[in-house]
Amino acid sequence: MPSGGTAISVLCEPVTITYDPNGGIWPDGTTTYKQDTYAYNEIAIIRNAPKRPGYTFVRWEGSTYQPGEQYHEKDANGMFVDDTLVAVWSKNINPYIAKTGDSNTTMTWGALSGTSFLGALGLFLAKKKRRKEEAEA
Repeated sequence: MPSGGTAISVLCEPVTITYDPNGGIWPDGTTTYKQDTYAYNEIAIIRNAPKRPGYTFVRWEGSTYQPGEQYHEKDANGMFVDDTLVAVWSKNINPYIAKTGDSNTTMTWGALSGTSFLGALGLFLAKKKRRKEEAEA
């Protein structure tokens, strides 16, 4: 160390990333928060997203990172910081299920059902008439 210098101890705390599944289910079947702690110079990889029936995972809120990407969040001094990431979900929409109050879809299915019934009834009656005519001949 040069004369007149000051000794500085650089302490690097571990970095903890907390994941909130926000209604999602982890592969181990749990729905609670998960934490991953990384030591200095260890590469932090963002966890795979949990699953949620009827929803699609969009992103981890609180960062721009996606599952499998490296974590690089630093404070103003260039030090990595702890973070909490919250799962953001998009509800899946099934276009074949009528929404409450959606009379157009309900009316379409009603018309198709009615037409199918009338067609089947017409075939039945025509076949019955033909059998009667064949029996009389």
